[in-house]
Formats: sequence, C-alpha cells, structure tokens
Amino acid sequence: MQKCRFIAIILNMNTTAKIQSRGTFTIPKQIRDILGLSNGDMLSVNLKNERIIIEPIKTNNDLQKDILSSLKDLKKGDFITFSSSKEMKRKMN
Repeated sequence: MQKCRFIAIILNMNTTAKIQSRGTFTIPKQIRDILGLSNGDMLSVNLKNERIIIEPIKTNNDLQKDILSSLKDLKKGDFITFSSSKEMKRKMN
C-alpha cells in the first residue's frame, strides 16, 4: 500500500482593526508579514453570515513562490508525514 503524505500549516491569530474615514482599515503588519502581503496585492472581500471574510487572491506568480518555498522546506526536512488523512486529523488536533 502506498503511503500518503500531507503537509499542513495551521496558524490562528486574532486582532482588531479600526475602520477609518472612507471605510478603510489597516491589516496589522504581523498578519501582512505572515501572509506575505504587500502594497498592491489583491484581496477577496466577502460577506457570509454577517461576517466579513477577507482573503488574499493568489496569482500564478504567488503560487510559484509557494511551491518553491515548500520544496525548500522539503529539502531541509522541515515537514511532517502522515500515513492517512485520519492520522493527520488526530495529530493536528
């Protein structure tokens, strides 16, 4: 039986931001740094169940950067292996 490998990064962070005039607000620097956001990046803004959901829009260039970064992590041995998705869920909880 072939083993499955899953790589997962789970990061949760809570913070607040104050709405300024004209409805603008600043995403805290720590969050921008973690997500690799910079001036001019596009964000998706959605309203769901009275919640505002803001997510970065990935471009092909961003995807290429993520893949290269993941490959570097793999080469360094910086990953966790799982034999199944059930095992992954157990270990991640």
